[in-house]
Parts: sequence; C-alpha cells; structure tokens
Amino acid sequence: VKDVLKDWGDQKIISNIVFMGQGEPLINMKNLKTAIQILKDENGLNYGNKKITVSTSGIANKIVEAANEIGTYLAVSLHAPNDKLREDIMPINKKFKIKELIKQLKYYTSVVREPIFLEYVMLKDINDDLNSANQLVKIMSQFPSKVNLIEFNSWPGVKYQPTSRENIEKFSKFIQSKGYMAFIRRSRGDDVMA
Repeated sequence: VKDVLKDWGDQKIISNIVFMGQGEPLINMKNLKTAIQILKDENGLNYGNKKITVSTSGIANKIVEAANEIGTYLAVSLHAPNDKLREDIMPINKKFKIKELIKQLKYYTSVVREPIFLEYVMLKDINDDLNSANQLVKIMSQFPSKVNLIEFNSWPGVKYQPTSRENIEKFSKFIQSKGYMAFIRRSRGDDVMA
C-alpha cells in the first residue's frame, strides 16, 4: 500500500494503523508483537505507539502482556454496559466478565498512560437507553477512557436494528454531560452489508 501511495517521505500519508477485523489480535499475540515491532522499528516503518491501535473483544488474560510488551493504544469492543446484556451480544463475555476486564484495563492505562477507546455499537431498544448510558459512565469512571458510539448496519434476517441518529446524539450528550468524551462514528459499508 505504501508503494502504491508513494508513501515513503517524511510526512506519512498512512498516518495511523488499526489492528481490527482480521480476527482477535490478542489470541495471536506472538505474531501481533512481531508485526508491531516491525511497524515501530526505525528501520521498519517507524510508527510511534500513538499511531497504532490494537482492537480487542476483551481477552482479559492477555491485556497485561499487551501493556508490558506492546504499549500501543487499545480499543475494546464493549457494546454493552453489563454482563447479562454483553453475553447476549458478545459470547466472549461468558469467559471474561466486565469486572475482570475493568481490572485489566486499569492496569493497561497505568502502564501505557493513554486512555482506552471503548467501542459501542448502538442497538435500538437493546443498549441505547439512558440507563445503559449511566451504566457505561460508571465503567468509564474506573479508568481513563473515551467511547466511540457506532451506528449499526442492519442486514436481512438480523435481530438487531440501528438506533436513530437522534437517540445516538441523546446518548452521547448524556455521557458528555458526565464529563467523558463520546464520539459518534457514522455508518460506513451499509451498502455492502458490512
């Protein structure tokens, strides 16, 4: 990609790299560490820690290792503010409960000294009410964090529907009113059912 873009000057065209959508990075830790070492090496692509984000579904038992040996930004696909709801949306929560995840994220931020990005897909009448927002704020209050509120792309046969833009904005304003950063990520890829 860098060859195609002729991106070998001092000012990088590809400014940020995110490990996302290729499988769970923290389960593939050995190869993840190798890839990040190459990306960060001055004789490799020379990217700094703040230019690389690793996205995880929340493999809590690998977060300490990631903090100590990788040190990049970390994004966590949270999508729900309590265990019961998160288990319905994300089966990984049956193994790694939110309480354990919070404990490990506290450690990560104490080592890396950067906030965690919480990813939160907005699902109509599932996780988009103000009670959910309040529970999310309680999680955010326990470690430095920011939340990305993501519009859901529906497809035929799926049981979830997207939250209206108006309700996403209301949810975001509630979080911001409590002193936390909430960003609304617009839908992309809906035309190809991504």
